[in-house]
Amino acid sequence: MEDDFLIFPSDVSAEVEALKAKIGDALDKYEKIIQKTIEGRGMDVVRVIMESVERADTKRLTLTPHFEPEERVVLETFEKSLQEASEQMALDKGKKIMDSKPPAYVLKLQEDFDS
Repeated sequence: MEDDFLIFPSDVSAEVEALKAKIGDALDKYEKIIQKTIEGRGMDVVRVIMESVERADTKRLTLTPHFEPEERVVLETFEKSLQEASEQMALDKGKKIMDSKPPAYVLKLQEDFDS
């Protein structure tokens, strides 16, 4: 208790200011350490993102066929022609003799494959 009588408010303020300065210096040093640690990570993240985008654009082999719009049109035309031919054969019951000239859908497919 005797020591408390010799302490003035200005002494307390001086000690608190010194403590604030030490804490501030420690925080500044910690900031610099963290900045050095994460330096360059931004460009690494950008590079990883760009690689992911490039990989996402590559075509992969799957069990489901994926066609380009032009290929899909050709496929749908071919399927329609086959179905029509199948229905016609069912109506004719196989009695009609096939012409020596190939059907239009075969010629169309040949043109598409050649181009």
